[in-house]
Amino acid sequence: MPPPLDHNDRTRRKGAELLARWQRRAKLSQQDAATRVGLSPQEYNRITRGVEVPGMIRATRIAARTDGAVPVGSWVEPAVRA
Repeated sequence: MPPPLDHNDRTRRKGAELLARWQRRAKLSQQDAATRVGLSPQEYNRITRGVEVPGMIRATRIAARTDGAVPVGSWVEPAVRA
């Protein structure tokens, strides 16, 4: 079982939920969705479960290949101004 999510829990969930929603709306299988966004099925599964957060390159590729349905910003915590 994966370790509990840390302080980025909400951020991970937001991106993961948007990616899963895009998959459902596009009526794609997990395998087809993974192929469409350029990930292996294993990577896609870890990302949609919130176990893994894509890096900037993957997040950019996901955003482009989902036509903006999963924006890069959904994976990163907004900066806090002091």
